[in-house]
Amino acid sequence: MLIVAVFMVLLLGVVMGQILAPRVFSSTVGVHPIVAIFALFAGAELFGLIGGFLAIPVAGVLQHVVVAFWHRWVQKHPEQFPQEELPHQQSTPSPEQKVAQADSPALE
Repeated sequence: MLIVAVFMVLLLGVVMGQILAPRVFSSTVGVHPIVAIFALFAGAELFGLIGGFLAIPVAGVLQHVVVAFWHRWVQKHPEQFPQEELPHQQSTPSPEQKVAQADSPALE
């Protein structure tokens, strides 16, 4: 019975710590769950318990700083980001349009 209890506690810890927590933190802080997982691993490995606690908020702040810098860069240097033009597609009449054209009287 003790083995089952230890297994359940470990399983619950893995599910809560490695699967559920990154999803909750990512929706709260605004980072992708993969980024949250890597931030947890890196923070805990580099700075221990405190790094694990602060990893996702720091990743969120860094993400917002990088995104703000990128948007400012795009606004200040528009020549480096030309507008993409969609290729011109020739439209072919649909079968309904062909029937409608055949039924309409010709203008003479």
